[in-house]
Amino acid sequence: ATSLPLLVLITLFHGFFTAPAGPIVDGLCLKVLSEQKVSKEAYGDQRLWSAVGWGAMALVAGKLVDIYGTKCIFFCYAILVGLNVLVIQLFIHDSDEGPVTKGPQVSLRQWLQTLLKFEPMWMLTNLVIYGVLVALIENFLNVFIVQDFDHAPKVILGAATAVMCAFEIPVFKYISKLWTER
Repeated sequence: ATSLPLLVLITLFHGFFTAPAGPIVDGLCLKVLSEQKVSKEAYGDQRLWSAVGWGAMALVAGKLVDIYGTKCIFFCYAILVGLNVLVIQLFIHDSDEGPVTKGPQVSLRQWLQTLLKFEPMWMLTNLVIYGVLVALIENFLNVFIVQDFDHAPKVILGAATAVMCAFEIPVFKYISKLWTER
């Protein structure tokens, strides 16, 4: 059963529920780094492990799909989400500092006036364009490989993603040095 409206609906739900994952992980990383005052590690030193994990799992997933078929992706996803929830429950704890103090309250009108200025709109426009371009590369590179290379093993798709992730690692590792030298 192929249904474009169903595919669009599922894609929208998937995007809605998974879009906050990156910022939540980034926020947790920054929180942990701020609590570890003696650590000399920067954000990028921690964030690069996300690229390592993503690239490695892309290779593993490609091989698993070659061996067991596409359905194994869903089982692996369920297992990994379960492990992620377990790790969060075991290692992420609320701060003992008490409730977070809030800054001054801003009305919706003030917030919209600030948002509609040139600089925030320019930044958001750039983020949308960047997001569209990244999504095109990450999604359609695999489509290109599948369509243009007859009988290409799925591990090649994983390898393409792993190469993209490998090029992120030096950026995460050394970006803090570039920012601090400015």
